[in-house]
Amino acid sequence: VRGLLDFMDSFDDPQVRKMYELFCTLDIRLDRSASLNESSIHDDVHIVIRKQLSNPLMKYKKMGIIGATMVLRRLGTRTPTPLTPDRRANARSMLDVVTANLNDEISRAFFYDELASLVEEDIMDPVIVEELLARINDDFDTEYFVEYNPDHDEFPPFHPHLQSRCRFNLDQRDAAIALKLFPQLASMDKQERAKPLLLAPMFRLVQACARARGDTILDEISAVLGCPIIVFSEVHMEEFDRLDGTEKDLICQCLFHTANWFRAVISAWAEEQATTEIRGKVQQRLEQLIQVEAELRDCMEANPRWIPPLSSYGPDTGDRITPVVAKKGKEYANVERRGRRSTEKGGKGKEPALTRSVPLQAYQRELELRACTILGYCTPITLVLRDSIARTETADVINLKPQSIIFLLECLKEKVDRHVPSTRRAFPPKSTGQTSNESVELFLKKLIPLAPSLRWHMDKAIQRIHGEFEERGRDSLEEPLETLKDMNTILHLVFRIVERIFQWPNLKLADHGTMRRNLLISLLMDPEGSMSSQSFQCDGDGDAENRFFRHIEDYATYVHDLPLAVVHLDLLAALSAGSQEEIALHHELSAVAKGYLQKKWGDPKSLKPEHVAHIVA
Repeated sequence: VRGLLDFMDSFDDPQVRKMYELFCTLDIRLDRSASLNESSIHDDVHIVIRKQLSNPLMKYKKMGIIGATMVLRRLGTRTPTPLTPDRRANARSMLDVVTANLNDEISRAFFYDELASLVEEDIMDPVIVEELLARINDDFDTEYFVEYNPDHDEFPPFHPHLQSRCRFNLDQRDAAIALKLFPQLASMDKQERAKPLLLAPMFRLVQACARARGDTILDEISAVLGCPIIVFSEVHMEEFDRLDGTEKDLICQCLFHTANWFRAVISAWAEEQATTEIRGKVQQRLEQLIQVEAELRDCMEANPRWIPPLSSYGPDTGDRITPVVAKKGKEYANVERRGRRSTEKGGKGKEPALTRSVPLQAYQRELELRACTILGYCTPITLVLRDSIARTETADVINLKPQSIIFLLECLKEKVDRHVPSTRRAFPPKSTGQTSNESVELFLKKLIPLAPSLRWHMDKAIQRIHGEFEERGRDSLEEPLETLKDMNTILHLVFRIVERIFQWPNLKLADHGTMRRNLLISLLMDPEGSMSSQSFQCDGDGDAENRFFRHIEDYATYVHDLPLAVVHLDLLAALSAGSQEEIALHHELSAVAKGYLQKKWGDPKSLKPEHVAHIVA
């Protein structure tokens, strides 16, 4: 054990987690056997954890946090017998040790995420859950929220030149609290300015503890879902180019943390069993998230020197904090020098376009997989807005817009690409999101309830495309309309998601036959029916494969975009590979490819040779 502890420097986060899990298991076994050396592992592990937590380097501090979390897991696991006072005292002592050594926001946020992942496993004793909630609940309420007066949505100036205002209010006059985001970011106190980094991780832990206590719809904290946010006034977006660098940075930070907050609340309330009111608010928050992120990207283009703070603390992101920032800082400096040289040479003086080596998503909070259940909101939602003060009611019909569907499908595709290895990759790429120990099998089991929604959106997109061509004719649509582009994008994303799932080599093995069958049956569910579990009768796995293959094959009639045709063929190839009737399906695949080669694809100048070559291959 001591030898392994000495070699932890070369371990990544998942390996550190596995090692501490092993040590805690050995400690339990020795404790049960009452060995003479029963305290040896316990003492060695605790000494190493304390050293790592006290280390100023984030790499070692993260190791200590992971170790402390594994020890809490060992001490607080739910058992048939009540938690003993000794175990509770030891758990409190470990929490105190960790808290005393976390003197920066990044390490505290990482600890909150680790605790949230632990609570979400649903194995912790209620006493430990209550202890965690008691430690952060008061801080969460007092640090981030203030009372809201609907008659006064303007506040005293928190910044000498930027006005503040309440925005994004879904509760209207019934709102009781407001999130004080801009006042913290505009504060002169450095610690106060850093608090928004802890907002989303702390909320994730609060809602995980609430669910563990039995509040599955989060009724106790539902006020934060639709509450307004104190941000800057909208007028500053119109005059953004005239602001100085510090003011631009402040607006970018405010938009960034607003987007992270929306991602957190959407992930928390996007369950399918939610009420109509909650579904409507989640859908509205999703639209606001897309709007805020669009504004943030526009501001980042106009303010290319601003670097987002890292707010996603997954298994690998912590080790990349310093290199990423240093690399981007150097890149920004090079861009600035190139811009000065181009201006000196008689250029127009415009800021050069910046190609970011690290996308914005690498810094943002990740939408959790359960947020993709919003794809199941296939029918319009009638949201009744009640004003308790004026005693009035207004009804608002909310539909899931194409932009929202595309946003969620892109999120789902990123998760599938990360968790499910394809035939060209032996192992899935390293995670860049929240801490996750899910195996590929467990991840795919969680995807099965989403399959009917994917089928529904495929069919609806095909119907919209067919309707546009029937109404306007082929010749009038050589320049695709915006609606047609959105439908093609939706089909492209769904095709890629399903293709990646069926590219997983193990899915063709006998051990995963049940999972493959369940996926196919879910994809064959009636798209007009309920998104909940339904029964579907198939005569064996081969029948389900053939039915779904031919359903996807029928889409070829309505594919009028060459890149989409390429993805369509890739999906058919993935479905036919390893099938019980692989040879027959390959012949049908060849027939679809020949049909695409004979098809007229709009303007010949817009055709890319690689697309045609792909179809020929």
